Amino acid sequence: MTKISYTYPVAGLLSAGDPRQMDEWPEYPAEYGLSAADVPELVRMATDEAFDRVGLGSVEAWAPLHAWRALGQLGAAQAVPALTGLFERVDRGDEDDSWEWVLEDLPESLALIGAGAIPALADYLADGSHSVWARVTAVDALERIGLTHPVTRLDCVAAILPVLERYAGQDRTLNSEMIATLAMLKAVEAAGLVQRVYQAGAVDESILGDWEDFQVDVGLLAERLTPPDNDWRDHFLPEKGEGGETGPISVRKEHRNEKNRDKQQRP
Repeated sequence: MTKISYTYPVAGLLSAGDPRQMDEWPEYPAEYGLSAADVPELVRMATDEAFDRVGLGSVEAWAPLHAWRALGQLGAAQAVPALTGLFERVDRGDEDDSWEWVLEDLPESLALIGAGAIPALADYLADGSHSVWARVTAVDALERIGLTHPVTRLDCVAAILPVLERYAGQDRTLNSEMIATLAMLKAVEAAGLVQRVYQAGAVDESILGDWEDFQVDVGLLAERLTPPDNDWRDHFLPEKGEGGETGPISVRKEHRNEKNRDKQQRP
């Protein structure tokens, strides 16, 4: 049996429970008595591979997720390099369910950290040794930071542009996800580069749409000038990524965009 041991107050997260049963995130610092002094122990919990052997049927298995949420609420920028190390879990696919939480939940925690998370995310995205979907998760986190903290928008865009400049030698999915994020961040300043990527055929239009769609999204066009070839919103990437390799379902992009639209429309 796997033995997992943590000190108080971080140990309280071992019994925090299944997040699927929660309507909203707990206020971890207040409810569990966590502070900046607990950041090292929270990082250890968030990255502890011992939890992989517990199974999601156990209450303890959810502790790493609660740890990274707590780190987000504490604004623990020093934890970001360790947290980005979890991005590779998105490649586990159907091996377990942890990849879904890394893909959807971890970027929200990084968004809470805000500007302090951008340098490590930029470095991760720029490193071509990481897998495509792990880098897409970094793009997602940058997008959420830029939307949550508008003052950081330029920095988030600046983290993406030099990577997109390498479009000719990159996976089309990565290029497309970066363009989709630039659209969400209303990065009109990126239009020239984005147009070149489209012209080179280095983008998958099922993720965002075509060049006209991008122009509409960032405000360069009030509406499309030509009818769309198809309703791309009904044709997101299927369960297989480029090259036939299994990857996370890209429809999560639309789910995320809907959440971000709702966030932007709040007073």
